[in-house]
Amino acid sequence: MKATLEQVAEDALNLPAEDRIALTRMLIQAMDAGPSEDSVEVEAAWQETVEKRLDEVLSGRIKSIPAAAVFEKLRSRYG
Repeated sequence: MKATLEQVAEDALNLPAEDRIALTRMLIQAMDAGPSEDSVEVEAAWQETVEKRLDEVLSGRIKSIPAAAVFEKLRSRYG
């Protein structure tokens, strides 16, 4: 008999906290086991964006703002 998601979730939620933590770690590790097709595409898109922005900064097409100035503006706006 194949367990349904609801059955598995119910069983998992009835485990002691220590076992739920261990199960959570197992599930996260399984998700991180290897790159999926989607994650490879996302990584390639990020790499392209990083290279484009680096080129813009190095070529002078855009000017960076010092982090201290950015944080000061955020503090003044949001407290």
